[in-house]
Amino acid sequence: MKKLALAWVLVLGGVPPLAVGQSITYDDVVVVVNSNDSVSVALGNYFMAARSIPAVNLIPVDAPMLETIDASQFQLVKQQIKSYMLANSLVGPINYMVMMKGMPHRVGTTYCDSIPPIGCASLDAEMVLLFSPDSSAMLTNQWINNMNYGNALPHAYANDDLIYVTRITAHDATDAIALIDRSGPLIPVTMWNSLVIGDIQNPATINYFHTSFEAFFAPLIVAGWPTSIDTTAYSYTGQNNVACFLSADDLPQVGVPDLDWIPGGLSMSYTISAGASFGDGPSDPGSMRCADIIADGASGVRGEITVSPNYDMSGMNHTLTNYYVPGNNLNLADSYFSGIYHLSRFDVIIGDPKTSLTISVGLGPDAQGSATELRAFPNPALDVLTVPIERSKVLRYQLLSMDGRALAAPALPTSAGPLSLSVSELPTGAYLLQLHTTEGLRMARFTVVR
Repeated sequence: MKKLALAWVLVLGGVPPLAVGQSITYDDVVVVVNSNDSVSVALGNYFMAARSIPAVNLIPVDAPMLETIDASQFQLVKQQIKSYMLANSLVGPINYMVMMKGMPHRVGTTYCDSIPPIGCASLDAEMVLLFSPDSSAMLTNQWINNMNYGNALPHAYANDDLIYVTRITAHDATDAIALIDRSGPLIPVTMWNSLVIGDIQNPATINYFHTSFEAFFAPLIVAGWPTSIDTTAYSYTGQNNVACFLSADDLPQVGVPDLDWIPGGLSMSYTISAGASFGDGPSDPGSMRCADIIADGASGVRGEITVSPNYDMSGMNHTLTNYYVPGNNLNLADSYFSGIYHLSRFDVIIGDPKTSLTISVGLGPDAQGSATELRAFPNPALDVLTVPIERSKVLRYQLLSMDGRALAAPALPTSAGPLSLSVSELPTGAYLLQLHTTEGLRMARFTVVR
């Protein structure tokens, strides 16, 4: 099917089906293609048709057919894009720019592959500043503070003179088309049967990353997302309905993911060289790339274009909260950029900028709202806590501290009747019980007093 779709767009010029949530317009998106690369042009036309983007928003650029270009070549690419946008009155109305596969994505020399990288930059990250007052800092190795760091509001060029840049790319054109087809605005997702994953592989960094992931996942857990953090030495594989995959390490990863993704799922990869190359074919073992995660089924990835991990992890919590917590629901680009502290550096963001989720909590009548809260008793509890729900309806549960940290929890009892849990091992404190049931998500707050 993918090969037929590729032939359709490259040979027949067919129009793909509209994306989910196409009522959200793409008039504020420009698409940049490499006019020297027929696949780049074809993918650009496919994306334009799929999102009903005005024809004037297609920017053809005479660029080298290389992933890495030097500073003089970058200036030529930059000037073509800038001139086109000025000539067609696109400065101001445009909030997002999408680079298509075939456009260069690294600027620098062989020093891009040194540790630390010297004189190297992400073309996409530089282009964010194209019409900014800070545009003079482009390609000067200056890191510009992002005024939208931590922002939970939708992006608008009118507010900050920034154009958020993402990229549609993959190992090959077939994967790129599949990425377009599974992405788009307002993708419906049910939390209770989805999974958020943190994957940590280097034993030397497990404690640091585990603590960080617990903090990042806290608002998602409270909102109702099931989460899991893996600390084995290999990529987390074989999981179903994955909504989010955080990969964290300062060493090349062993193996590539093999996950069953929901449409609209995002990933962030803190792994050496994750965004350094998007060449054809799968990566070798031990060098997982952003392209591998896209091939696996993710709808978005943030990575870096250098071999030296310079990733600012502190902003991951903003990205996760803005994209996954009901009521926020920012799109892919706005969510990723809300977690980037410095602009004009090494970041590359893969995906349709307007991909977003319509999140429901569970399967019951409360599916579109907050989880139903149950009154557990006795409260405060000492040894046994009873929750007014039939044990047979409980699929799984999580025990959390009130700041969202997942705690070790007793096994579910096998007896029928109302759910009773032993809390005799818990110290004095306040707790949150998150129940995933056949009727949707349920929560119970309780305290333990010793």
